[in-house]
Amino acid sequence: MEGAKLTAALIFPGEIKRLLQQWRVGPPAFIDDRDVTLVQGTMNGRFPVNLYFDDESALLSRTVAYADSPVGLAPMQVDYADYRDINGIKFAFRITYAWLDGRDSIVLNEIQTNVPVDEAKFGKPAPLKPRQ
Repeated sequence: MEGAKLTAALIFPGEIKRLLQQWRVGPPAFIDDRDVTLVQGTMNGRFPVNLYFDDESALLSRTVAYADSPVGLAPMQVDYADYRDINGIKFAFRITYAWLDGRDSIVLNEIQTNVPVDEAKFGKPAPLKPRQ
């Protein structure tokens, strides 16, 4: 659950200052042969969260967060790539999640901002019909 909160906060970063404390800058690092700057915060005063920013673009390249799991403290890595400008905002069109159970990638074709959403989409779903 904490990982989901963090992932959402990184997509809409207004809450990141509230979620993470004890900020510090780490040593230089490399991701895919690119220089990145490591910024580390702590979530709930217990779990380190590493944020890697591309030195050239200043965009977020990777996060590595740690959380309790059945096998102990486990890392969850999220990689962000293929940033494109949408109405003056840079969005990652490729996001890759890696955790204990494998790797998932999300590749977006299109992002639209400020699109009206039908209120019915937020209603309670209809019950499933029984199989016959």
